[in-house]
Amino acid sequence: MRQAVIAAMVAAAAAIAAAPARAATAPPAGIADYSYIQVQRVEWGNSRYFGDSAKGNGARFSFQWGQHAFFYGNFDRLSFDNGPGYLYRTGVGLGYAQTQGKVSAYIKAGYYRTRLSGAAGGQRSYYWEFAYGMRAALNQWFSLQGELYTDLHPEFGSRPWGVRFGAAAAFGPVSLHLVEDHNRDVNSLRASLRFAF
Repeated sequence: MRQAVIAAMVAAAAAIAAAPARAATAPPAGIADYSYIQVQRVEWGNSRYFGDSAKGNGARFSFQWGQHAFFYGNFDRLSFDNGPGYLYRTGVGLGYAQTQGKVSAYIKAGYYRTRLSGAAGGQRSYYWEFAYGMRAALNQWFSLQGELYTDLHPEFGSRPWGVRFGAAAAFGPVSLHLVEDHNRDVNSLRASLRFAF
C-alpha cells in the first residue's frame, strides 16, 4: 500500500515537471493557498504509546513569500479521554511549493515540541518532521490532498513514516478540510476551517 502511494505521488510530480507552461490563471479549489489562518478540531484514536485516545482544538498559520517558499506554524491542545491532563503540540517550519494547472506539490520541514501537562506527567519531546505532499483540484470548488511524512526520533511513540490524505471544499478564500492521519502509533482525524489571504 505504502509503495503504491509513493509511486503514484512520484509519477504525478514527474508529470507536473514535464507539463508545458500554461497561461497564468488562478488555480482552482484553493490548491495554491499557502498563506492562510486555520482553526481545527483534532481527534486521536487509541495511541499505542499513551494507551489512550484524545481530542481537542488547535490553530495553524502559513505565510508564503515570493512564488514558492512558505513559513508555517501549528498548535494543538488535546485532552485525554480517560487519563488526566493535556497534550500540547507546537511546531514551526519552512516549505517550498510548486503549482501548475490543477496540481500543487510541496515539500516541508518542521521542528516540533510535544509536551504533557503536569497532571499527565510533564514530559517533553522534541523532533523534526519532513513531508512531501500534493493537492489536486477536481473542479473549481473541490480538491483532494495527500502527504507522506516521517518524524525523526520523537520520545512519544515511534513514527518512522505516516500518510495523511483528505478532501477540501473551497468557496473563495474560505475552505473546509477533512484529513485522516495514519502512522504506526496513532490514527487521527482533523477537521479545519481555513481563511486564505
